[in-house]
Amino acid sequence: MQNPSNLNTLNPSGKLTPQKVDSQGAELVTTGGVSTGFLSVTGALKASSGRLCSIVVTTVTSAAITIYDNASAASGNILFVIPAAAAVGTIYKPDIAAVNGIYASFAGTGSLAIGYN
Repeated sequence: MQNPSNLNTLNPSGKLTPQKVDSQGAELVTTGGVSTGFLSVTGALKASSGRLCSIVVTTVTSAAITIYDNASAASGNILFVIPAAAAVGTIYKPDIAAVNGIYASFAGTGSLAIGYN
């Protein structure tokens, strides 16, 4: 069963999991996203459905940074968590669908470059 935006699929336990193919069966792949956002404070990166593709730490993180599937708040499904003390240059490739948007919540300091669609 798919959700209305066709970005995730419900698995047998009722949890949303990323869909790996489009409606025509073509594999969904990413090399980093078609857009890049730069964040150093809590806020929205994308206010609509899309895909969290890549994250590059550009300033060391003093505390965890949590990225949510939400257009405007630090709540809802967690897409990814960047740990405290993530080093500059660390690259993460979550490649996960966001149904509602992409919102980052900084518990401390740090900076990120985020690739998304």
